[in-house]
Amino acid sequence: MTYSVAVIQNETELLRYSYADIRRTTPGFNYLWSYYTAENIDSLHHDLGTFDALILATNSCNDVKIRTWLDRNADRIKCLVEDKVLGLMVLFQMALSDERSTGPYTFLPDLWEATSIKRVQPNAPGDLQRGPHAHCSQVLRFPNTVDIRDLETACLHNSNVPGLRWGYLSRFSPSLYTVLLYEQAEDDDVPLLLSSEGSDQPRIVLSTLVLDWQKHDALLENCLRYVVEGESPCLVSQNEQPFTL
Repeated sequence: MTYSVAVIQNETELLRYSYADIRRTTPGFNYLWSYYTAENIDSLHHDLGTFDALILATNSCNDVKIRTWLDRNADRIKCLVEDKVLGLMVLFQMALSDERSTGPYTFLPDLWEATSIKRVQPNAPGDLQRGPHAHCSQVLRFPNTVDIRDLETACLHNSNVPGLRWGYLSRFSPSLYTVLLYEQAEDDDVPLLLSSEGSDQPRIVLSTLVLDWQKHDALLENCLRYVVEGESPCLVSQNEQPFTL
C-alpha cells in the first residue's frame, strides 16, 4: 500500500529561507507527496478526501490566502479527520498564535480543539521534559527513539532558527491528547507537542516546535509515520527500545 500526503507550505517563506522547504525531508519516505502553496491551494478542495494525511508546515498559515482556505474548508477537514480518513499534523503557526487568531484551530474536530499561544523567546534557556504519559506514545519512540536532551540542544543551538520558545498549546482536552513534550517554566509547565492516542481515535499531532525548519528529522519522521499510517504494533521493552511485531 502506498500512502498519499498533502503538504501545505508558505511560498514566501520558501523563497526567503531554504530551510523552510519540507521537501528536502520527504524523499526518504515511500509516500506519494503533493505540495500546495497559495498558488494552487484552491485545487486541494477537490482532492482532499484522497489523501491519508494533511501536513501544515511551519508558518504556512502566515499566508492569508491559506488561512482563508482553511477557514472555508474547516468543516470538511474536521469530518475527514474525525472519521479517521485523514491524519493531521500542524507545526508551529505564528499567525494562529498571535493577535491574528485568538481562538482554537478552526479545522480541528470540536472535541479535539486546541489553541496555540505565541511565546517567542528564542534566546531563553529551556528545560524540555517528556509528558507523564509520553512513554505510552509511539511518537517519541518509533521508528526512532528521541533523546530529549539532544532535542533540546538542537533547538537552542540550531544553525537555522535557534530557539525553543516559539509558542505553546492550550485549551485542549487532556483526556484526548497526550502531552509528549513540555517545557518547565518558572510560571507554569507549557505543552509543546501533543498527539492523539489509540487506534480508534483520529490521527493528530500538534507542535509549537519548528520540527521542519530546525531539521529534527528523527522526531519529524515519527510524527509523520503516526499521522499517515496510524499506530504501529509497537512494543517498548524495559530498556525503551522499540520494535514491531
